[in-house]
Amino acid sequence: MYKAAIISVSILMMLVFPAITIASPQDTIHVISHKKVLVKTNPAKGFDVFTKWCVFPKEDVKYRKVNLTVTLQCPDSLHCGEWDYVDHIYLRRQGGKAQESKDIEIARTISPYGYRFSPDWKFSWDVDVTDFSTLLHDSVEIEFNHSGYESNVDRGWLVTLDFSVIKGTPALQPLSVSKLWEGNFPYGDTVKSINEQLKLMKFKVPKEATMARLRIVQTGHGMDHTENCAEFCAKTRKIFLDGALKDEKKIWKSCGDNPLFPQAGTWIYDRAGWCPGSMVVPDVYDFAVNAGEEHSLKMEMQDYRNPTNSSADYVINAYLIFYKELALENDIAIDEIMAPSDAYFWNRINPICFNPQLKVTNKGKNKITSIRFKHGVEGKPLMDYTWNGVLNSGKQTEITLKTILPVIEKPVTYTIEAITINGKKDAYPSDNKLTSVYKNTAVYDTALILHVRTNNDTMQTSYFLMDSKGDTLYSRKAKELKINTSYTDTFLLKPGCYQLKINDAGGDGLDFWANPEGGYGFARLGNTKGKLIKVFNSDFGNDIIHQFRVQKNAIQTLDETTPIVNIFPIRNNGLFKMDIFLNDPKDIEIEIINPENKTVFVLKTSAFKSGMLPFDLTHLKDATYSINIKAGEKTISRKMKIRRD
Repeated sequence: MYKAAIISVSILMMLVFPAITIASPQDTIHVISHKKVLVKTNPAKGFDVFTKWCVFPKEDVKYRKVNLTVTLQCPDSLHCGEWDYVDHIYLRRQGGKAQESKDIEIARTISPYGYRFSPDWKFSWDVDVTDFSTLLHDSVEIEFNHSGYESNVDRGWLVTLDFSVIKGTPALQPLSVSKLWEGNFPYGDTVKSINEQLKLMKFKVPKEATMARLRIVQTGHGMDHTENCAEFCAKTRKIFLDGALKDEKKIWKSCGDNPLFPQAGTWIYDRAGWCPGSMVVPDVYDFAVNAGEEHSLKMEMQDYRNPTNSSADYVINAYLIFYKELALENDIAIDEIMAPSDAYFWNRINPICFNPQLKVTNKGKNKITSIRFKHGVEGKPLMDYTWNGVLNSGKQTEITLKTILPVIEKPVTYTIEAITINGKKDAYPSDNKLTSVYKNTAVYDTALILHVRTNNDTMQTSYFLMDSKGDTLYSRKAKELKINTSYTDTFLLKPGCYQLKINDAGGDGLDFWANPEGGYGFARLGNTKGKLIKVFNSDFGNDIIHQFRVQKNAIQTLDETTPIVNIFPIRNNGLFKMDIFLNDPKDIEIEIINPENKTVFVLKTSAFKSGMLPFDLTHLKDATYSINIKAGEKTISRKMKIRRD
């Protein structure tokens, strides 16, 4: 029996591309199906649908790439949604209302824990949907399917779906899209296992096809009493082609590095293929085929049985896309600029002053061993950089350009262009050049003080300071730190660019509401006069990355968030502490207000600058309380929940 030769098995860890990093504007058409559509739950059904018709270019228009940007924001006069619900984006009908619904899920997102987001909050996620480009022509009906049971009276989302259609010659010409497995598959059923439901799929390769792509979106949900499956159990999936094992992976995703942080709920908890407030990343497998051949595909999940009424299931939508042969021999594409960038997705590593980062894909037949770039910022001379390595056909890689970026006075355009590949010109140069927004980093004086207060999990915390050459100048490792201890480190630095990185091996930062036993800590930068110049959110998950410049006698801007007020634990039995920091001593007044808007506690103190104030309000009933902290002319408001269960 013929067995197709695997030419690439790639799990695309990042199919996310900010809208700024696209081809030249004249080649791009924006098709917006949903524009700030108010989306709420339907508690009676557990989901609600929001369908819109839009018009894509005609069928004879060729697409180089199609990118979908999903934007959520808080509605006017309403809170953002509270819970992490599954949102499906479907392509329903094509060509008109009389057509049969195709019911193809082109993307899946998970809403964030957003109830505490500010009224002006918004965030965008991106996914490459070029695999479905044969269907994105003429009139198309797009559906946003929002699941969930929360109240639809005082919360919701404004949703925008923006398709960036980049015209041009496809690197791979898609021929067709067909369904394989779709739906909710119960996991743990003792009568009918999930593998009995995931049927063997046979297919015949159409004319002109030389490559088949298996595209899977799979997320686990439900929490049983055995292993918390399927949301919080890491189970293995196998993919077989013609009976031969071609891939094996755990359906699991780390969430501590989520670009959208912090959130109100358990956003840091790793889950089965998804995280709260994220795009679900498809798994993509490519294999060589010949027209007329017959093959089979099989998906199998790790065996799991739960006899006690399991609620676990996997939501799976898998498609088979056939492609023609790669069009060109030498073809590189710059997919996105990770840094410098003002894209939401890369906020953890931006802004930068050295080492730009980008993603590139080899879209040609030939292996790439070198790429020569020209890059730089608006108003400054361009710089040369040559990357050397191995990038096989169809593969994507991240490249770091070891370069210091120039000082600027205001945000400008950063440009990067691939000039040659393997010493030759690219056969398709239209996607060799991208731009992004370059913003200056913070600028500090040569003397800088880092204040770190550890929590109870010091075996997890460490921090490092390095220069633009990558040399570590200062570090404190996890085993060197004591619990609940304040450390003050003074950095005397030469002018230049630096990076401070604070790590938490446990993935829950220095303060996480659902782990009060872990304690409370913080990280702050100050100057030699005791003033705060930068405060980092303690609920940061995996790490904090902060690049900055140092100049002699720099005029340092004080942090505008003062007074800092943090309550720990934010959910308590009436016993809690309040961490307060001010740049200058002031008289402060703390007022605690109950849900009936009555003041139940007042504390006044004079000439206060910083410290941890203990509170005992165990005499108060369980409820959510508002806290106002007045310091001079400024008032900071917080909320705190007393709950004894």
